[in-house]
Amino acid sequence: MPTYDKVEYMVYPRATALAEVGWSKLENMDSESYARRLWHQFKRFNFAGINAANHLDELALMAHATGNGINIEIKALSNDAKIYYTTNGDIPTPKSNLYLEPFPLFKNESIRAQAFLNGEKVGRGTTSSVALHKAAGKSIALTSNPSTLYASSGNTALINGLRASGNNFNDGEWLGFNGDDFEAVLDFGEVWCFITRSY
Repeated sequence: MPTYDKVEYMVYPRATALAEVGWSKLENMDSESYARRLWHQFKRFNFAGINAANHLDELALMAHATGNGINIEIKALSNDAKIYYTTNGDIPTPKSNLYLEPFPLFKNESIRAQAFLNGEKVGRGTTSSVALHKAAGKSIALTSNPSTLYASSGNTALINGLRASGNNFNDGEWLGFNGDDFEAVLDFGEVWCFITRSY
């Protein structure tokens, strides 16, 4: 590795995770408890000037198809931070909507979310645009299963309104098929007349 900073970034907090696994009995292992304790460990890293990789503050935004629409879920690795979000593209602040539970969408939205701890912004936040196209939130069935390498969040990745990344095929929004043709059956729940289609 080119610099010692990079070495520290790759080693910490992985070393603490290795210690957690080595010192804990299997029945006592708890990833959420570890994440909460790791928050305090990062204070020690910072005090010691260690360039640790901190992904505790990163957020994951997921859109779930319910059969009748889309529900938005926002997750953080740590339970200590509060998550605030907006649906109009504005930068979230502690005066924005406080995320408490998954919420439904009823139109195209640009969702931005940010974690805050003691009123201060932590982490990079996340931004996603959700498009409620005709199939969004409906029911879908596949005639063949996707490859386990690209199984994503399952069939609903095709109807959750999120556009997959063009350069990251592991973003959870891609389905990949190897040796099997892709064929899907969409159930709109009612009769629709389509004049045009786009991909």
